[in-house]
Amino acid sequence: MTDDRTQALVSGVLDRVRAGLEEELTRLVAELRAQAEEEREEARRQARAEAEAAAATLISNAIAAERAAIDDRVREAREQALAEAEARLRAESRQTTEAQAAERQAGLERAERLLASVRALDGAASLTEALDALTTAARGQAGRAAVFLVRDGELRGWAH
Repeated sequence: MTDDRTQALVSGVLDRVRAGLEEELTRLVAELRAQAEEEREEARRQARAEAEAAAATLISNAIAAERAAIDDRVREAREQALAEAEARLRAESRQTTEAQAAERQAGLERAERLLASVRALDGAASLTEALDALTTAARGQAGRAAVFLVRDGELRGWAH
């Protein structure tokens, strides 16, 4: 074989090898690009999933913190309302006790006036003294008092 022919054969083989290599390289590049795209898509999905999980955790923590804050505010409001109610109850109880004591005192004073009036009536030596004591006692209780007597079939007011 001649050099030209050998060279032509070598050149043909090299062309076929080059073409085969180019096809193989093109196919490999396409596979690498597809694989890289799949990996990028998987990375996006994973990043999205991680971001959603992190956001869900943040939201859950924020909700829990807000619930805890609300629970604290409700507890404080309840405690304050209870304290105010207890204070009002103590004040009302004190006022009731004072009113009852004042009522008892007023009852005692009425009883003492009645006793003094009965003693004045009991100590009267005459009908005039008895009627004067009765009029004085009634006026002390009511502010005004009048005693009427029937004399000779007529009604007359007592005056002293």
